[in-house]
Amino acid sequence: MNSIEIGQGSPLILIHGWGMNASIWDGIEGELSKNNKLIIVNLPGMGGCENINNYSMDSLVDELNLLIPINSIIIGWSLGGQLAIAYQRKYSKKIKKLILVSTTPCFISKQGWVHGIKKVIILVVCVCFVISSDNFILSIRSRTQSERILLL
Repeated sequence: MNSIEIGQGSPLILIHGWGMNASIWDGIEGELSKNNKLIIVNLPGMGGCENINNYSMDSLVDELNLLIPINSIIIGWSLGGQLAIAYQRKYSKKIKKLILVSTTPCFISKQGWVHGIKKVIILVVCVCFVISSDNFILSIRSRTQSERILLL
């Protein structure tokens, strides 16, 4: 895990989602760094970071703790939001605010949690995002079919 620090002021931690990296925040870092010290995290195995042997929520939370100063605001997106929740549970005295973007406490649906994605869909579907000059296209491909959904 590593981080990029930009700006001065109150600490604002940005944690990306699974399969992404710190560059996902490029569009907003300029504005946010005007009044905050941004600490933009690259999770292990993503954004050029080496992977780690013990890739668990607990180990990631403990690694995050080395980067996060007292009185921080954490913004977590998707997996980054799940990490932020786990971090807040363990190190709540260091956190001023927690902001979650597209985060669910459980990504996969299971007994008692119907709001997640069915496990079989995650195993079968590959989601590819393609940005064209005119439209944002979400392309979903499975082993047997290819569908395109145009999002305007």
